[in-house]
Amino acid sequence: MPFEAQLQCIHQRDETGDPIIRIFRIDMMQSRQPGTSLNVPNSREDYLFSFSPVIVYTCEVFSPYTAKYISANLTKILGYTADEFLTTPNFWSDHLHPEDRDRAFANFSLLYFAGRLLHEYRFQHQDGSWKWVRDELFMIPGMSGNSIEVIGYRSDITESREKEVALSESRNLLKTIVDTVPAGIFWKDKELHYLGCNPNFARDAGVESPQDIIGKVDYDLSWRREQAELYRNEDRQVIDSGIPKLYYEESLNTPDGKTIWLQTSRIPLRNTCNEVIGVLGIYQDITEQKQSNDSMRLATAIYQFGNEAIMVTDENNLIMAVNPAFTRITGYELADVVGKNPRIFQSGRHKNLLRENVAETSSRRSLARRGLGYA
Repeated sequence: MPFEAQLQCIHQRDETGDPIIRIFRIDMMQSRQPGTSLNVPNSREDYLFSFSPVIVYTCEVFSPYTAKYISANLTKILGYTADEFLTTPNFWSDHLHPEDRDRAFANFSLLYFAGRLLHEYRFQHQDGSWKWVRDELFMIPGMSGNSIEVIGYRSDITESREKEVALSESRNLLKTIVDTVPAGIFWKDKELHYLGCNPNFARDAGVESPQDIIGKVDYDLSWRREQAELYRNEDRQVIDSGIPKLYYEESLNTPDGKTIWLQTSRIPLRNTCNEVIGVLGIYQDITEQKQSNDSMRLATAIYQFGNEAIMVTDENNLIMAVNPAFTRITGYELADVVGKNPRIFQSGRHKNLLRENVAETSSRRSLARRGLGYA
């Protein structure tokens, strides 16, 4: 029986780069028969597809890839009827997202070359929203055995795609936090190889970027060998015990030869099965704070144990505190002078008493220096 067919060819290159020509014969008999529906109804087929999350379709081999058949669950998934999809010219291409259309059409060259194509794009739902679609196509022999046709499977992956986007955004946010927090952060595997770090740690370790530290061990970095051994012992202790080591002080030698003081915490890294798979460390540079604390301790020692009389006044020049030497020298307890102006010692009575107390204290010191007792 005579039938109408269309021959089309595509110029491509094979795996070695040599030019080839692919020639396809497309059986046009079914699509050209008047009054023949492209989507022959089948009640059992429609019933089975109503439970399927995947739209099954066949389409033309060449652009604009007009659909020849599409399963009835299209309505449930994308909101359109099969007749809309099959009878409206360029229905598929016209409902592609403008940003995805060129890429989707370009991908078909892979179908011609490999006989299979898997791609994802946005497609407009009947309600106007955009859905992410995973579209997998295969080139298969036609029913006559002398032609080819394309069969495809489309599924709505919007939910999983949105979860991927949310996860990606969460990871990006976490990376931003790790990279910008004013602390050094690192993590290692159980063999104490570095898996990563943030820019602050990379700088202190003497490497150009966090990527450069991956796979290294402490002996490869800028600190002395005894420091490297100390750090490794602390990491090993946390990994072996599974117990965090929190908020302790340690020193670190920087690449420029300075020694800085750190407040460090180490915690075990665990997988989803709660097994220890490494260690996470975080530290802050407390050098200035430590120096300030040391200065404060020195000032406190001078205040408490010094031989000079010291008064502390507030912004109104009223006495707030005195040190023990003040009491020894002047004879005044804190209760006697607190809240008063130091000018009281310039009055006649206080001045004479202060002079007597100072003279008595001086005599005691003089006798003490000469090794004599004083009763």
